[in-house]
Amino acid sequence: MRFAKVLLLVFFCSLGVAKTALALPPIVTADSANAYIYIQGDKSIPFYVRIGKTMCPRYGKNYSLITGLGEGNTQIEILFQQRTYPSVFYTITIHNGDARALYLQKQGENFILKDLKTGYIFTPDKKDK
Repeated sequence: MRFAKVLLLVFFCSLGVAKTALALPPIVTADSANAYIYIQGDKSIPFYVRIGKTMCPRYGKNYSLITGLGEGNTQIEILFQQRTYPSVFYTITIHNGDARALYLQKQGENFILKDLKTGYIFTPDKKDK
């Protein structure tokens, strides 16, 4: 268990959040049935994350760690500080034990989420969903 926490700390260090990674609550490890998503912003647009009616903890203005996700499709909502931009919805397929790192960036008039491991780009869900 300690080895898994050290591996996750190294992962967060590589993403540039080492100073706050030590203050995070216990993290779900790969050997459990839960998954997590780390979302990093571009440092110019602060954001929040909501799943359903639940606001996810915000550990800084430009990143969020969402833990305890189950397998299946999960719709997340990105909200922007002071409503600078309208909120954006994304549907992400979660697999058992998933550990994803996503990068939120503005592209034209929209925001995209880019998977840092695979390079896959999640585009916002259509408004009629």
